[in-house]
Amino acid sequence: MKIRLPGLLRKVCAILLLTGGALWLSGSPAFAGTAILRDAEIEGVLAGFARPVMQAAGIPERDVRMHIVDDVGVNAFVAGGMNIFINTGLILETRAPLEMMGVIAHETGHIAGAHLIGQREAISNASAQALLAMVLGTTAAVVSGNSDAGGAIILGGQEMARRGFLSFSRSQESSADQAAIAYLHRAGFSVSGLETFLARLLHNEGGLAGVEQDYLSTHPLTDDRLSAVTSAVKSEEGLQALPDVYGDMFDRMKAKTMAYVYPESALRLYEGKDSVSALYGRAVALWRRKKIPDALAICDSLMAREAWNPFFVELKAQILMEDGKVAKAIPLYRQAYEKAGGIPLIGVSLAHALIESGQPDVLDEAIVLLERASSREGRMPELHRLLAVAYGQKGEEGLAVLHAAGGAALSGDMALAISQAQRASDLLPTGSPGWLRAQDLLLSLKKQ
Repeated sequence: MKIRLPGLLRKVCAILLLTGGALWLSGSPAFAGTAILRDAEIEGVLAGFARPVMQAAGIPERDVRMHIVDDVGVNAFVAGGMNIFINTGLILETRAPLEMMGVIAHETGHIAGAHLIGQREAISNASAQALLAMVLGTTAAVVSGNSDAGGAIILGGQEMARRGFLSFSRSQESSADQAAIAYLHRAGFSVSGLETFLARLLHNEGGLAGVEQDYLSTHPLTDDRLSAVTSAVKSEEGLQALPDVYGDMFDRMKAKTMAYVYPESALRLYEGKDSVSALYGRAVALWRRKKIPDALAICDSLMAREAWNPFFVELKAQILMEDGKVAKAIPLYRQAYEKAGGIPLIGVSLAHALIESGQPDVLDEAIVLLERASSREGRMPELHRLLAVAYGQKGEEGLAVLHAAGGAALSGDMALAISQAQRASDLLPTGSPGWLRAQDLLLSLKKQ
């Protein structure tokens, strides 16, 4: 049955189908230890803000991936070519949709200006987790599952190397600013958000913790840069107002991020408030504080208010899943998957639940969901781990080991990846599709 979706959801789901996401906060055990948060709704909001910028820049929007970094430092950066990383701290610091659009437009200027060409060739094929490990020095956290290490700020020589890797010259920063101004104006939007954001950073308004050591250390900011952006704002005329949908998306993104990062603060901030974003924030915060019945009750309220919204259904499913109620989570995941029109990451969540159910008769369905999702999420280590488990439970050892090798490679453990790929090659019938994939993987790994 084809579902008619209200305007807000149609816009978000169209973006998510493009970016391959689903509402999956990766603080779940399956993602412990990684500094990348997979939350498709937030990824979709960021991609939605990026869409008019990319169109104005002449960059195919499907080529650019938005990644959320679990780091409260205020920063954004580009790595591996077409990958834009946005810290949770930057999401919380931006105060309006145009500020986030300004940041994204600036980072797009770095992409278009080929300012990172030196690192692009080396790491363009890595997973988001592996890219982040290279940039932030968190390889040990990604491989070992040490979440404390994954979120840590690397000190000393490694931190200096990280900043050097991400840093731009003042001329490159000015060039990216000019590109951002051109893109936003071409899209019909004001540069005022970039101006207010840069002004706060330059003057450290509000006592931003860590800004000097983070964003400004990699994006040198001067009075001249701010003056150039201010001049562009003063010359603006005839620009369109940002559609209301951007404000709705922005509010929900900030509420969810606040609740995930600072649950206690979110509970205080949203106490007694009845807006959708406030209730959403409370539901996530209560879940993070292990107050499961209260979180589920708010999910039910949100689902009643917006029956068409797959993200509220998926959140309830995830809460139940992590509370050990897999059987109750599965039908909700199915419902969310259908409502969202088959967003890949919700399919991964559903497959995960099916595998965890321990029912042999659903393994084929789980594998189909994962293989389908791999067309967009093929660089997701967790997807390959789940495929390895599913094939292993079916007794197909060769394919299980092959996907274990793929997951290891994407997580940066090349030694394990090579040994597992060789083992898969030995187990699989010579000339079979799986055997050929193992050969390709071995060849690729040995070149690195």
